[in-house]
Amino acid sequence: MGRFRLAGSSDVLVQTIAFTHPRIYILYMGIINFFKNLSPTEWVVILVILFVLFGSKVLMKIGKTGGETFKEMKKVKKSFMDAVNDDTDVKPEGGTKENV
Repeated sequence: MGRFRLAGSSDVLVQTIAFTHPRIYILYMGIINFFKNLSPTEWVVILVILFVLFGSKVLMKIGKTGGETFKEMKKVKKSFMDAVNDDTDVKPEGGTKENV
């Protein structure tokens, strides 16, 4: 399959990144694993420290921007997956798939 074995990942976008930009994929998986290993108590401590350092207005602005970014990433992923699925569902010239 290539240089990397993707651990249980069936996401086409992640597989594409893994094979085209292996360093980015390794960084991505490291960040994901770091956040998966945080307990709820550690999340609370991190949020309290951020609140003390930056204040509530800045954190609200960061949260809003992060949410908008996440929505945009979901839209891009959906359009990418639709484009990939459209390419695989090409009908033969006969008009239907049953003619194949």
